[in-house]
Amino acid sequence: MARILVVDDDEHVRRVTVRMLAEAGHEVRDAASGALGLRLWRNGGADLVVTDISMPDMTGFELITELRVAGPMVPVIAMSGTVVMGDLEVLRRTELLGAVHPLAKPFSLDQLMAAVAAALPAPA
Repeated sequence: MARILVVDDDEHVRRVTVRMLAEAGHEVRDAASGALGLRLWRNGGADLVVTDISMPDMTGFELITELRVAGPMVPVIAMSGTVVMGDLEVLRRTELLGAVHPLAKPFSLDQLMAAVAAALPAPA
């Protein structure tokens, strides 16, 4: 299974996402801020990063940009709750930065697993 880093300042969303991924067999680390997530990624890497877009210290846009500058093309799933309010442009912008699969909050286990499967390379 994959090493996944979940970055979200909403503790509830972060915990639920971590639990769903861990129960699917993934090794999961989490961070409550974009800056901490970037630090964890730099110190240990990840096969996949799942990040919220709207965070106070470092937005998901900024995190994705830093990941693209810092190293290999780690796949990124961008999550946003603003889509519920009709702002589809938020997730479209993440795709322009290289996010492989946008995910609107709230999402189901099936939607998360489909996004993870689409983001990760197929096993050899």
